[in-house]
This record gives sequence, C-alpha cells and structure tokens, in this order.
Amino acid sequence: MYRAVLAVVLAAALVGAASPAIDHARRAATDATVADQLSTVEAAADRLAAADDPIAGAGARRVVSITVPRSTWSDAGVRRLTLQWRPNRGTVATWDRPDGTRRRTLAGPLRPTADAPLTFGPGRHEVVLRLDGTPADPVVTVSRTGGEGEPARPRPLGERSAPVRARPGLYQ
Repeated sequence: MYRAVLAVVLAAALVGAASPAIDHARRAATDATVADQLSTVEAAADRLAAADDPIAGAGARRVVSITVPRSTWSDAGVRRLTLQWRPNRGTVATWDRPDGTRRRTLAGPLRPTADAPLTFGPGRHEVVLRLDGTPADPVVTVSRTGGEGEPARPRPLGERSAPVRARPGLYQ
C-alpha cells in the first residue's frame, strides 16, 4: 500500500517538475511553426518581385498555403495570426498565443491589400500574393483566396462535395 502511494506521489512530483519545460517546448514549437510560415510568405513575395515586373491591371500572382498551428500536445497553438501594414514599419505579423502576443516585422515589399488587418484563425489558409506598384517601387500585396477580386481557387481532383457513384452495370 505504501509503495503505491509513494509511486503516485513521486509521479506527481515528476510531472510537476517537468510541466514548465513542456510548456516552454510547446511555445517554442508554436513560434517556430509561425516563423516558418511567415518565412514561406516572405520568400514567395521576394521571388515574385524578383522574377516579374509590375504592370497596369492584373499582374503576376502566386497562391501560397500557410498553416496557423492549433493547440495540440506538441504546440501551444495560436488564437489568431494578423498581418497589418504600419507606416514607417512595414507589415507587422502578430500572433496571439494563450500566454501572450508575439510580433515580427516582415521583410520586403509586402503589404495587405485592405486597410484593415488581415486575420487568420487556426488551420490551413491560402493567400494570394499579387505584384503591384511600379518597376522602380514594386509592392507585393497579400490577400485571402476568394476575396478582394480574386476568384476562389478550384478544388483539386479528388476533392468533391458529393461522392461520385458509378451507374449499375457500367463496369460489368
């Protein structure tokens, strides 16, 4: 009996001692995931600005997928990720974790298309990068897929809204 009680007390003490380290690792994993997703957007914007020239009208664009981490055993999770243009600072990414807010200024000529901040919740999102501005001053605008004049992205084959059923006798 005493051994069982001692084992429970010892296990509780070990879990209590390890909890801060586990929480720190979850927050670090979340920050690394968000930083990686933001770096993907920055790199795509840089490639777009370097490879193409802005023109009047519909110019070059790219669609980039980003994933905002959900709360799991290995990630602390993000309540929302916000991209906002700030004069004299550029585009600032802000992500809200359960224990606080983190910020990062994005590099390059990247800015949201709307005056309001562009906000993403947890999960997978597709954003459109469009090259605007002039050849001397290119600007890569970022918006949601399906918004701000962008057509909704078509579904890949295999992703259908209803199952496709073969007609009886078709393959017999």
